[in-house]
Amino acid sequence: MNFFQNENCWVVTFEVTNDINAFEEYLRHGIFEAAGFESYCIQELRGLVDIFREKEGTWAGVAQNEWYN
Repeated sequence: MNFFQNENCWVVTFEVTNDINAFEEYLRHGIFEAAGFESYCIQELRGLVDIFREKEGTWAGVAQNEWYN
């Protein structure tokens, strides 16, 4: 096998691997959307943001202790 044939094999392998990875990502997003997973993630993220905001005083104290001590 000469250099160009070897190089072409690498390019084809690279392209096929990337195509398979893209297809996997496409399927994953399709399944999550169909299952309502995206809505669930958004709901959980909003819950975490709310909890973080409720503890604003705690986080302010932590920040002060870290920066001023």
